[in-house]
Amino acid sequence: MLNTLYYVGLSTLIGTMLTAINAYVLTRLEFKGRKLLWAVIMLSLFLPGINALVPQYILMRDLGLTNSLTGLVVLDSLGESAFFLMMLGGFMQSLPKELEESGYMDGASIFQVFFRIILPLSTAGIVTVAIFKVLGLYNNFLGPFIYLSNPSKYTIGVAMYQANIIMQYKTDWVTLFAGLIITLVPLVVIYVLLQRSIMEGATLGAIKG
Repeated sequence: MLNTLYYVGLSTLIGTMLTAINAYVLTRLEFKGRKLLWAVIMLSLFLPGINALVPQYILMRDLGLTNSLTGLVVLDSLGESAFFLMMLGGFMQSLPKELEESGYMDGASIFQVFFRIILPLSTAGIVTVAIFKVLGLYNNFLGPFIYLSNPSKYTIGVAMYQANIIMQYKTDWVTLFAGLIITLVPLVVIYVLLQRSIMEGATLGAIKG
């Protein structure tokens, strides 16, 4: 569970910040090639993610990041999702352009506009993206299963899979069900506490004006 908290927490923190920066650049800034870049990102929605598994593993192996929780954090933090970009980008597009213009007129730089104006006003969308990232990373099995070979570094999903494998050779239903309960508790808590934020944030980006 500690491995899972480290992996999910750090990946969510870094990944959400990168998503916010990318969404701001692609939706609020004007530059050459922006539409082409968006088109390429949208094209990635039609490509199965499993196709990138082999080249990703080769890259991670060459960089010495296999069998490392930090390597998993790097992989999942830098691996941007078009779905999250669309969600947060749609939310940022609903913000009035005059807010940025007034900031520039007061002498603010592009970084100050982003961190002091756009970021605070996009809190609801950012929280929603962060929640979805937490749930996705917590339930992620394939990545940790492929990249981690040391049992002491397993996440909760891989550990439960190994416990299920052991059940083929001995019967220990008490331990297995105890592990299942431990696995489910964080998800239930997140759902109970943040279900309203998920619903509100998911619809805010769809309303413009």
